Amino acid sequence: MNNQLTISDLPDLSAWHIVPILSLEQAALLWGGIDPAYTDFSTLNQEQPEKVRITRIALQAFIGGIYLGTLTPHVLYLFNDRGGSYPENPKQPFTISDVDIKNTLVMRDVLIKWAQRENVKSIRNMIREKDKLNAIPPVYTPAAEPPVRIEHKPLEPIHETPEFKAACIVIKNKWNAISKDDIPPKEAEMQEYIRTTLREITGKEPSAAAVNRVDTLTRPDVFKNRKTPK
Repeated sequence: MNNQLTISDLPDLSAWHIVPILSLEQAALLWGGIDPAYTDFSTLNQEQPEKVRITRIALQAFIGGIYLGTLTPHVLYLFNDRGGSYPENPKQPFTISDVDIKNTLVMRDVLIKWAQRENVKSIRNMIREKDKLNAIPPVYTPAAEPPVRIEHKPLEPIHETPEFKAACIVIKNKWNAISKDDIPPKEAEMQEYIRTTLREITGKEPSAAAVNRVDTLTRPDVFKNRKTPK
């Protein structure tokens, strides 16, 4: 098919949907995307070549279907030796060239069902199928995944470390609870809190050295040299 022929090149033929019976000539023109209201076979060659080609192929298919008995005409007109065209019984012997395409009539719905069964496609359907084949598939863009939030957790020892646990509690409950401008707790008060915390963790009275180690480890530098009022 002509690569430049598109749906926009075809006229609006929707009005022909109300016509229940068509001549073979009209049906073939419609199949080729040509409006029979303005064109017949005498002026067919003035149309686009691809439309002309499909129209002539469709006509040949319709006449062939009638000749083979697969397409039933509403009225079959044949040229004969009487010098004219006359309605005839389709069962009578005739040749393809005997069929009068202007007067032979077919029912629109019968023709459509026959065309679907015999896969006789109109030019409109051909263009639509070509467009689907040539359509560029959409590029799949995976949705952006949300950034992975890494949760930072403090290092947790796998062995028993009472002083480390006590230090974490002291920092959380005491030193993190005050600002650098606040007056720090008294040393005796802090050591008593550390002693109580170690006792709750270990279940026994901690040594003075253990209490001092936790106190030295946890006390922020900003408070180490600051005097606490007595």
